[in-house]
Amino acid sequence: MRKLSNRVKVRSALIVSIAFGSALTVLNLFSCARVVQAADSHTESATVEKAKSPDMTAYMESVKQRIQRVWRSPDVKSNCKVSVLFTIDKNGGLVSSAVKTSSGIASVDQVALQTVKKSAPFSKLPDGAGKFSVDYTFQCGPRNSADAYIFNGVPIKDQEYKMSSGGATLRNLNTDSPAERKLHERAAAFENKAESLETRLSALQGSATPDDTKISAVSLELANVFKELQKYDKAEPLYKSAIALGEKLENQTFLSNALFDFANLYYVMGKYADAEPLYERSLSVRSKIENLPVNKQALTEYAKTLYKMNKFSKADEIYKQLR
Repeated sequence: MRKLSNRVKVRSALIVSIAFGSALTVLNLFSCARVVQAADSHTESATVEKAKSPDMTAYMESVKQRIQRVWRSPDVKSNCKVSVLFTIDKNGGLVSSAVKTSSGIASVDQVALQTVKKSAPFSKLPDGAGKFSVDYTFQCGPRNSADAYIFNGVPIKDQEYKMSSGGATLRNLNTDSPAERKLHERAAAFENKAESLETRLSALQGSATPDDTKISAVSLELANVFKELQKYDKAEPLYKSAIALGEKLENQTFLSNALFDFANLYYVMGKYADAEPLYERSLSVRSKIENLPVNKQALTEYAKTLYKMNKFSKADEIYKQLR
């Protein structure tokens, strides 16, 4: 048996560290990205930009989380790792991406590269930041590892752990648990669905005789998938397009649903002032449709939005309708 030191034995995970200049900031023990300020064509502006570089810790945490939602570690026979170098522009767009250091296994390299591409676009860079190049290392290995360690005299399985500063306690950082695996599988399913819908939408829009009914339905479905993937920048224009087509087609039921889904997007983004009129319009459109019951879910979400905006009296009136 081997003793567990402050080093981390990785089985199937993303690796650790973000470097800012000479300082090294450790985010956690299962994901890492080394950030490098992209070289500018003008040395002077690059130097000034570096000197005024904002704190990117929170931003890189969001990049890490987005990648983790997509990453699905391949099952391989031996430990391996692959580094992907990619560049993010100020608006969060993916400028370029390529395998920097191969794992030696083509399928692993491809999964890592596709993970980065599917994770884009990222959030906009903080004010004052230009393009950033990110060197992201993915590591994976056999899922049936039987290695064991001893901690305080007790055998433990080979997982990811973080030791306390005093070395007296151990915290499990395993990201390959059944619950985490289900989350990864769910995210992967949504990514696959998004790809399929994007292909279908492109074909419909490129048809010699576009079918607005089908285009509106696929646009709304794709927008909802992007919302689940938290790719809000991609979801927003699709909602607007679906609503415009619903108005053009005078399909009131579809329009009411599209307005409601769009309002939900703004709600989860914390844009309550933008969500409020969309909820109101959705409810108004629905109220004019014969034989259609009140959308209690829409009323509930609308009331929650009003509470977030401190419009308590108005929210209470809505809750009375729901009782």
